[in-house]
Amino acid sequence: MLPENQTKNLIAHYQKALLIKPDNPTAFYQIGKQYQYLAAFNHAFNYYLKAIQSNPHSNSCYHDLKIVIFFSNIFNQLIDPEYLQLGSDLLKQTIKNQPQYLFAKYLLGNLLSQQEKVKEAIACYQAFSYQQILASHPKLAQQHCNPQILRKPDFIICGLPKCGTTSIYGYLTSHPHVLTAVEKEINFFSHFFDRGLDYYYTHFLATANNNYLTGEATPSYFFWANPQQIFQLFPNIKLIFLFRNPVDRAISSFYLLHRLGIGQNSLDKTFNLSIQTLEKRPDFDWLSVQKQKFSTDSLLEEISLMHTIPSVYIFFIKKWMNVFPKEHLLILKSEDFYSNPSATMKQVHRFLNLPDYQLTEYRNYNPGSYSLMSDKLRQQLVEFFYPYNQQLEEYLGRKFNWE
Repeated sequence: MLPENQTKNLIAHYQKALLIKPDNPTAFYQIGKQYQYLAAFNHAFNYYLKAIQSNPHSNSCYHDLKIVIFFSNIFNQLIDPEYLQLGSDLLKQTIKNQPQYLFAKYLLGNLLSQQEKVKEAIACYQAFSYQQILASHPKLAQQHCNPQILRKPDFIICGLPKCGTTSIYGYLTSHPHVLTAVEKEINFFSHFFDRGLDYYYTHFLATANNNYLTGEATPSYFFWANPQQIFQLFPNIKLIFLFRNPVDRAISSFYLLHRLGIGQNSLDKTFNLSIQTLEKRPDFDWLSVQKQKFSTDSLLEEISLMHTIPSVYIFFIKKWMNVFPKEHLLILKSEDFYSNPSATMKQVHRFLNLPDYQLTEYRNYNPGSYSLMSDKLRQQLVEFFYPYNQQLEEYLGRKFNWE
């Protein structure tokens, strides 16, 4: 990972390239990437828009724009209204010129939502959802689609990040009786509840045929959502959780943000800082950091906690089990899922009262690779998580045997 001064030097380098060729989409894009690394999301957003203006066919620009919008919400860095309007105008032009590029319509919905134009955003999501289901279930979409019906989710995969949620959602929505949501991670109960229930329901295709289940998978709900809020709306919903060795989950989370181009401290500094911080702030209440604005130093601290806090499973699972009946929760061990996805999916299908449906291949939907950590750091993390793992095993009455 690049130090901050080296990142700023790269920005200056690409700025010079723009003096030679002012409409260079690669230079715009690379400047955006560097600002994204610095967690300067407003600047990153601006330069990605400039890259799209120069080259409307660059898929990577659109996908990085989505990442920037997501993290700007998490860390409360508001995108300039002028940039949002320009982005909406650009995406409308992209949709007009590339009608088959459905991701642009979905992304336009995100930008309109940021502008609090929720009704317009809903129309985008409905159009995107219809095209999605038309591709997977053409007869259902053509004969039973009814946007006037409000569709509620039947299940939510609530956690956890880097535990296999993307793969399990991919396998589950491959079932012929399960419909995918507009997107896997809606983040409604963690960040967008103020957009209203109509906004949430429009993420699920409304049909007059009730023989299909639908749901979402926002793994950060485990530590960010309010279980009572979900229960009041959906008292009969089924919830699925995946727990992975907390050390492996934390390390994988660190490298995920690295791949997404979000700046962090070094691996050792990140986890030493998070352990020291949590020893001083042992309540693990991640909800308390929401709606804050962060300086560069405090942002790096909060990013480090993002990897460690969710792995303290016992603190959060109690909140869910104090609200929902035990039979509405399915807790899976990620290592079992990885080693035998077919058997795990049988459990999931049985839990959701679905006929079993086996795939010919269980591919990894979200693979990640990373360097080995030092034995010293791993041992530090093992010792930190050990008492919480013991509490989890005692509370749930099952062994996870993590080392």
